[in-house]
Amino acid sequence: MISRVNAAIEDIETIIEPLPWVDITAKPNLISQDEPSGIVWQSKNVNSCIIKDEEDNQIGSGTEGVVTVSLTTTTTYTITCTGEEGTVSDSVTVTVS
Repeated sequence: MISRVNAAIEDIETIIEPLPWVDITAKPNLISQDEPSGIVWQSKNVNSCIIKDEEDNQIGSGTEGVVTVSLTTTTTYTITCTGEEGTVSDSVTVTVS
């Protein structure tokens, strides 16, 4: 009986693939003009990630990292990651006061 249960568990583990996940944040997300902010991201179950600003300029890549930006206007950054189980995206806005 135990061997059949173990076989069933192995079958379930084979079927369930981990889903891709990504998170992007800005530290801080509220700055004065020309002050620096760190764009920080991390991901799981992905092969590659690209971070772009709202004008489609790439500012970073990789499955985790930090990029420092200095801004004069409020800007949104979007990260898109691709893995074997699909694509996932997230975004963050740095507000310039």
